[in-house]
Amino acid sequence: MLQKCWWWLMPDGVLRAKKVSPCVFLAFIFLVVASCRPMPPIGENTKESRRPSRRTEFHEVKYTDKTPEQWRELLAHPNPQVRDQAIDALVKYGPKQVPFLAEMAQDRSKPTARMAAIRALGAFGPRAAVAIPVIVEALQDQTWDGRDVAAESLGFIGQASPEVVHALCEALKDGDERVRMAAARALGRCRATSEEAVEALAGALHDADPNVQMAAVEALGELGPAARSAVPQLEELARQGTPVLQSTVHDALNRITGRKSSP
Repeated sequence: MLQKCWWWLMPDGVLRAKKVSPCVFLAFIFLVVASCRPMPPIGENTKESRRPSRRTEFHEVKYTDKTPEQWRELLAHPNPQVRDQAIDALVKYGPKQVPFLAEMAQDRSKPTARMAAIRALGAFGPRAAVAIPVIVEALQDQTWDGRDVAAESLGFIGQASPEVVHALCEALKDGDERVRMAAARALGRCRATSEEAVEALAGALHDADPNVQMAAVEALGELGPAARSAVPQLEELARQGTPVLQSTVHDALNRITGRKSSP
């Protein structure tokens, strides 16, 4: 009769063989197979997959979730993302928010809220023109660290009035390179084609900061033929500047002169 061998691990660590009958061996195999649960076919739900999902649902923030007063209070929030949400919401509420924001822009006791309010005024674009005097005052406040934001907002509002142009030209002399760069860009956005603006931007071509130089070149290009008096300075910069700056200068010269200028 056929016999099967079972191997046992003895206490002394040595494997010992023991013969068993085929019936005992088959019974053992049957028990092992019966105790094994087959894997569910691919695609079928398991017990675990039928449990309720614990995913966090995304909640879209709507500007109507809060009143304008509540959004204005959030302009002083320490989280910049919350402040950005507040700005977007106030813009959607419309130009009626401009007077309130202008009032906040004058409050020097809350610098964070003041900066966010001025950014919000810039986001309104030309609809916030009535707030220009307040923003100009903020730009000229040497004790405030948000002067670059004020310059940017004036550029977004886009009013090239003598008051705005003069304030931005003076900002090109600021000790903070961020303010000078923002002022140059703002003059370009405002399409400030006056002689004062062109001369100030031409002077900024010699700024020690390359970012200010780049901003001045781009602004002169935005002015087009009105910046023709700055062509000699641009041509000099095209010969001496970095490769990246040279490419921007040639693009500006093309827009000013109408002639194809290549590096």
